[in-house]
Amino acid sequence: MVNNRKSPLMEFVRAMYGNARVKCVNDLRHTKLLAKRGSKKGSRMNPKKNFDMGSLPPCRSCCQEHIKRVNFHVWIWRQAHIPDHALPHPTAGYGWTAENGVMQPKWTAADILPAKLVDILKDTLAHSGDHSDNEDDDTDSTEDDDNDYESSSCSDSDSDKECII
Repeated sequence: MVNNRKSPLMEFVRAMYGNARVKCVNDLRHTKLLAKRGSKKGSRMNPKKNFDMGSLPPCRSCCQEHIKRVNFHVWIWRQAHIPDHALPHPTAGYGWTAENGVMQPKWTAADILPAKLVDILKDTLAHSGDHSDNEDDDTDSTEDDDNDYESSSCSDSDSDKECII
C-alpha cells in the first residue's frame, strides 16, 4: 500500500499540504517550490532569503520510509498486551538503520538529490560567491531544468528514483 501513489496515505499527505488532486507528492513538492521561486521565467530562488524547507511536503521516498516507521511502532503497540512477543528487527524493512550500534531513522531509500541537480547547486553556490551584478549569468538553464523534472515525474516505480527537493 505504501508503494502505490494512489494509496489513501499518499492522498492524505497531498491533502495535508494543500492539494490532493496532484498525482504525487513529488509533483506537489515541485509545484510549491516553484511557487516560492516566483512566476517569472528564468527567476531563481535568492540564497540570501530565508526559506523554510519544512513547509514543503516530504518527497515520496521520505514519506514511504516515515510510513514504515509509523507502522512498525503501531505494530509494537498493538502487541503490547502479549507478555513475550517476538519483535522483528527494525532494520528489516521498517524504516530504520543501525549505525555503530545506534538506531537511526532511514530518511530515504532513494538518492537525496538527482545528480544533475547536485551539479546545478554546485554551480549556483560557486556563482553566489562571485558577488557580480550581471543578471545574464546562467539564467537560461532554469526552464530546461524544470522541464527535465516534469518529464521524470512520478510513476508507480518511483520508489527506486531520487528524492526531489
